[in-house]
Amino acid sequence: MPILQPGAGMVGGAGGAFGGLYLEEKDNAVSTTTSDTFQEKLSLSTGAIPAGKYRLEVSYMWNHNTTQYDFEAQVEQDDTTQLFLHKEEPSDSQGVFESTGSDQRFPVSKVMSLDLADGSYQFDLDYRTGQSGQSSSIWDAVMTFWRVS
Repeated sequence: MPILQPGAGMVGGAGGAFGGLYLEEKDNAVSTTTSDTFQEKLSLSTGAIPAGKYRLEVSYMWNHNTTQYDFEAQVEQDDTTQLFLHKEEPSDSQGVFESTGSDQRFPVSKVMSLDLADGSYQFDLDYRTGQSGQSSSIWDAVMTFWRVS
């Protein structure tokens, strides 16, 4: 469930734009796929917002069970615009962490600055394996959305 907080007590205060809107979605569970088609891990919907500058931050932990193919994750806006693509091939495929195929634990964090028009938006964090049949996992996923101005 998104968290919507007024700007009181934040930089800019109740009357300022900065901090006037804050949304957060998170999913700490381990999700694993062997599909080379993007799977949705997390989705954040804004509802109707005014035009302005916004900050979208995405962070997650990941691992992958092969050294020959990539773990891949992306952030999309409204299922049409790719804002961020992460592709990485790990150097170790041994061990097991929870339901994943490796004991590796890699963190990723990305901050994006967006100029948005009046309207409603949806941001998705998706992930997949670079080769069908290989396990890719993602957990501790968080998306935060702030109005800056």
